[in-house]
This record gives sequence, structure tokens and C-alpha cells, in this order.
Amino acid sequence: TPIEGSVMRLTVTIFSIGFALLALSVHAEDFEHRVPLTRADSGNLYVEGVLNGAIRSDFLVDTGSGLVTINRKLFDELRKSTPVERVGRMAARLANGRLQALDLYRVERFRLGESCELGAVDVAVLSERGNNILGLNVLMRAAPFAMHASPPTLALSSCGLTPTDMVASR
Repeated sequence: TPIEGSVMRLTVTIFSIGFALLALSVHAEDFEHRVPLTRADSGNLYVEGVLNGAIRSDFLVDTGSGLVTINRKLFDELRKSTPVERVGRMAARLANGRLQALDLYRVERFRLGESCELGAVDVAVLSERGNNILGLNVLMRAAPFAMHASPPTLALSSCGLTPTDMVASR
């Protein structure tokens, strides 16, 4: 009915305004953690990730990706140094539009930069070479978050355990 349509549009408008105000109310100083980003020649931004406290690699920051993906080379390196548990299989639509079946593995510790510990993370393993991708499954754990252009920085609100906390909890 026309009234239901009007109510729906009003609800969407109010939600949109509220979301915009919330976004405006977040300031740079609101973020407790800052992780440096590296800008590639392509303009893409990368962040250093550390898997299971041992394996370092750069991850493309991709807010359009639902989860962390790692390439086969990084997975093989990770598997040689630390145990990883297979937790499932899923179908994913890749950036090129193709559907691909991916194995999911649990990484017991995932850290961004030197201090943003995020705990256990499920990662999808790509069957080919390519970028390691930092997806929303990790970014949402540290939300709200922001990316600053100058200097390139990933600002995070919640990083869970610090390396000091992890040592103390053992």
C-alpha cells in the first residue's frame, strides 16, 4: 500500500541519517590501535599480518571480501611451521566473477602489525597464487575501524589481546 511504502522510505531515511551521524561522530582519536599500511604502486593498501605468531605476510585490505584468504604458498609455509586445523569447505565468488570451492582452516592466532592480536581466525585457502586478502571477518572484530590516507594507517577500536596479555595468560 502507499502508506506502507511511505513508512518504509521514512524508516530507511531515518536509518541512513543515523548511520551518517554515527560515522561523523567517530574521530581519529577514538581509535585505540593504529597499524601502518603500505601503499602499492597500484594504489592498493596492504597491512602486515602475522599468523600463529610466526609467519609474516602482507595482506591486501579488502572491505569487499567477507573473509581472510591466503594463497597456497603462504598456506604451505604456515603448515610447515605450525599445526592448522581444517574446519570446512565453502564456495566463494572471486573478484573475476568465478565461483571456486575453497578449503577453510583455523589459524589459532592472527595479528595485525606488531600489536593488534585478534585471536583465532578462519581463513580460506586459494588454490592459486595471488594476494593474501584481509576481509571483513577480521576487520569487524576490531570495529569500528577506519583507513587514513596520510600517512596510510588502519585505525582499529578493539584488538582483543595484546602480546603481553597473551604471555601473561599462559
